[in-house]
Amino acid sequence: MKRYAFTLIELLVVISIIALLIGILLPALGAARKTAQSIKCATQMRQFSQANQMYAADYDGHIVPARSGGSNIDQTDFWAHTLYPYIGQGDLSQDGAAIEIQTGDSNVFLCPSSTNSYRFADEFEHEPDMSSPWFRYTYSYNLLAPHHALKRAGIDATWDYIVNGGAKLVSIINPTETAFLFEGSGYYMNTDLFWLGGAYPALATGLAPHSSNSANVPFFDGHVETLSPINDVPINGGASLWGGNDDPIYKP
Repeated sequence: MKRYAFTLIELLVVISIIALLIGILLPALGAARKTAQSIKCATQMRQFSQANQMYAADYDGHIVPARSGGSNIDQTDFWAHTLYPYIGQGDLSQDGAAIEIQTGDSNVFLCPSSTNSYRFADEFEHEPDMSSPWFRYTYSYNLLAPHHALKRAGIDATWDYIVNGGAKLVSIINPTETAFLFEGSGYYMNTDLFWLGGAYPALATGLAPHSSNSANVPFFDGHVETLSPINDVPINGGASLWGGNDDPIYKP
């Protein structure tokens, strides 16, 4: 029986078709991966927003402070660590974060879409210097919300009081439209971008959108929305866009 063999032209055609299919499928797979990362990021942020509500239930209605401990602070004094036990990740306050952080998933602090490198766990103990980037987050606390909540309660709060707590959840105006956290692009725990306290134009790096130019935003009522920083967060208008002057942060 005569055996049929592919000609060179036929082989080239097959190879071209395969290459074309790969070119079509790879972007779709990449987009699906990024969508999955954004969904996971939103899920993590929802955990923190709902954990803040549980914290308020335990502490007479007070929302979690951006930090606690006054001027002598360490790695266990920031909001993310305070809420860590509320999302089922263990207790960070027993024997130092270097040990307890390893009882849970430290990646819950990070958006899976981030391409930055991070240092975790065992370096907590060895580098307790606040000028050293020994721990990072990709989520930033909206500090303007508690600031104006205190103003509405008639409290002329100092900076330390705003940062260290005092605001109550019921004092947050329009909790369904007031952001609790943002996806920040500062990341370092020891910089002011750990909490967003100024107007959008004043932030050197602002929000950190995903590839689709969207960012996940958890609100004080516990829900999360995926919004466009360009469309939903105008860069003009000052601090009221972030919760100042009794205005909601977002009006999508």
